[in-house]
Amino acid sequence: MRIFSLLVATIPLVLLAGCGAAQEHAAPAPMGPPHAEEAACSPLPDEPARQRAVAMPAAEREALEKRLEEGPVAVKLEGCKLVVVPACELRASAQYTAAPEEGSFTLSSEADVTREVPLGKGRLGVVMGGGRVVHVKVAQAGRFTFVGATASPEATQACKEATHVVRAYTVGAFEVAEASGATVEKAGDAAACAKGEANATTPPAGCGALVSMDLVALRLGDDDARRIELQRPPKPIPRGEAKPEDAEGFVGGVDSDAPARGATPGKDGGKPKKHCPPHDPLCAY
Repeated sequence: MRIFSLLVATIPLVLLAGCGAAQEHAAPAPMGPPHAEEAACSPLPDEPARQRAVAMPAAEREALEKRLEEGPVAVKLEGCKLVVVPACELRASAQYTAAPEEGSFTLSSEADVTREVPLGKGRLGVVMGGGRVVHVKVAQAGRFTFVGATASPEATQACKEATHVVRAYTVGAFEVAEASGATVEKAGDAAACAKGEANATTPPAGCGALVSMDLVALRLGDDDARRIELQRPPKPIPRGEAKPEDAEGFVGGVDSDAPARGATPGKDGGKPKKHCPPHDPLCAY
């Protein structure tokens, strides 16, 4: 059986426990109207929001890909730009589900970019100058979803700098090109993606470029109560009681019959693994 913490993998999330609805946010400081780019891209909805990564600057996208291979990534949304918050380290396992799909769309205006690929506004704003048109082709292989995500107590303070967490992402191949045929950005091999199998547990070789990601809003206040909640283990579910499950298939709470992650059955009697600090309730992984 599996054990799940209530940070990223379940809804409601522990980190969102103190959040109200969008209309309950505190009134902004009287600093004048926001920049047009920030108004268009920030904030994203509090609900999980999928954002395409195909038009992000290549260096930023590739760096994000590498971090996602290690676990959920906490980010700060600054206008139409995602900035990784490296000190907010999250631990989780990832499950891959094959979901082959192909598609394409055309961008012919700034409004199209804002609607379809807001994280690429900085890059495509230059390319599309002078009324040029851009075509985007995407071949998706599958989706990685993080489960059982937790943050160490030491990372709690650092996580306050983040605005969102990437809780799932899709991989595949894509090409962004001008109507003339000139390539703006390309990653992965669409032909390799076509070889993917429906029951595959990993994406095909050459078909692992970051295509899109699911962002969950992250709100942490200054009060100690929320930090304590982050460090407190999930409340066990009484034996025989059903586990709450959301539309994405995330299950909340802890099965009281399941051994703690990091516990090894056998001669050690289920004691935590040696790498776990003795008083770290989150190190059950």
